[in-house]
Amino acid sequence: MNGTFVIIADTARTAQTIELYLRLSLGEKIESYFMTYRRTLLSPPLVRRMDLLILELLTRDDEGYRAEGIFSAQRWMRSGRRALIVSGAGQSDSLDCLNYWDLAAPDLLHERILRLLDTPPARLADLTVLKDRFGKYCRPAVDLHGKKQTLR
Repeated sequence: MNGTFVIIADTARTAQTIELYLRLSLGEKIESYFMTYRRTLLSPPLVRRMDLLILELLTRDDEGYRAEGIFSAQRWMRSGRRALIVSGAGQSDSLDCLNYWDLAAPDLLHERILRLLDTPPARLADLTVLKDRFGKYCRPAVDLHGKKQTLR
């Protein structure tokens, strides 16, 4: 399979682990990049080539955990990009959201990715089920200066 994947996670180790899994399951011909929420290196040429953005659900800031994956997915989906939110939680067996995968999913991560790539980009409304389930983590971000940022 060919494709360009960008993985953004809370830690480099998590992002790198997902990237390694993709290479092992989808083949060496894929183009993949991993980065963290604190250090994203998305350039316009990379964004143009990107077939799928894989986002870790939660990140941690000064106030605790935040559902950064949901907010990032919303931003990218508005521009017609495909996004998959991943997590180590065990919630997906009770959620109906193609754009979310975790350890309780009935399919494997690479199977979900292939399915996502074969379907039209999702609508923002498809993330509503995630906002409902992970609502306690859907709060404004805290910037480096300790000021709350607004949700969009």
